[in-house]
Amino acid sequence: MASLKTGCGNRAYYQLYAPASVNSYPVQRLVDMGAIIVGKTLTSQFANGETSTADWVYQFCPFNPRGDGYQDPSSSSSGSGASMGAYNWLDYAIGTDTGTSKSRTLLTSGGSIRGPAGQQGLFRIRPPHGSISLTGVMPLASPLDTGGFFARDAKMFNIFANAW
Repeated sequence: MASLKTGCGNRAYYQLYAPASVNSYPVQRLVDMGAIIVGKTLTSQFANGETSTADWVYQFCPFNPRGDGYQDPSSSSSGSGASMGAYNWLDYAIGTDTGTSKSRTLLTSGGSIRGPAGQQGLFRIRPPHGSISLTGVMPLASPLDTGGFFARDAKMFNIFANAW
């Protein structure tokens, strides 16, 4: 978000880079449609890792409000998922999902949207690549990255999907 610093889940990155001067395309699109943005969430370092212990070295992993104190909130968009689990007044949260190459011929998805949604009992989608521009969003694997979102119920999910 414009004027706010981003750490991409890493304290060194946070210290080294200036705040963004403009919103990313997905955030600006939501603002232009009248969305009220209430905050930013954390990601695992550079959106990497599916468990909290894998890549939460320089930032704290978000607490999983639906867990038992030991269950992590999952994957890179876990901050977005955990915020939806913790605050029932939030209608939506956005995040990213990327694919990871397992071999030269097989591509599988990283689970960055799907994992946190499963942990919090949320509706989610990982749209096809190119569905929305990710200009201004931190890339992990640009050819495989896509923007997704979380919603609390099917009706709200449908409303947001049509705008997204």
